Amino acid sequence: KNDDVAKGTEDGSISNNEKETDNKRGLKILLLRLGILATSMGLASSQVGVWILKYCGSYFTRDTSMMTMMSKHTEFFGLSLLLHPFIMLFEGAIIATRDLPYLCFSYLVTMILLLSQLRFATSSFGGVWRALFVFQILRATLCSTRFFLITVRRKKVAQAL
Repeated sequence: KNDDVAKGTEDGSISNNEKETDNKRGLKILLLRLGILATSMGLASSQVGVWILKYCGSYFTRDTSMMTMMSKHTEFFGLSLLLHPFIMLFEGAIIATRDLPYLCFSYLVTMILLLSQLRFATSSFGGVWRALFVFQILRATLCSTRFFLITVRRKKVAQAL
């Protein structure tokens, strides 16, 4: 009976505070693991993508000038690939909170900006990779900001109750 009291209430059940603490701890561990996975995948895909552009251009085209351009402008492509898993992580969190209108709206805005940049401000092959990188930065900023704002809002609501 004393062990039950130490773990929870007098009847042996676990209190709501303890369940919340366990849930928060579990969520923090899950987010840490997902962050480590996103970092690993971002680093790996970035390195592999850059390597493919530098050394395997002949699989995509036979034009030597195109292969040279592909291998010369890899830094922004690699940075874009590095950000992609984090964007997917935050988009998944937004989907989990069922905030689909925001997700659709943010895609619409960023796609319009990307296409506008490609059409009106990009005049080189390297500019395409820079435009993609800017697109990825915008996606990462919008999704991570929304995720953290939702998290903070829920904490404030939970504390008010």
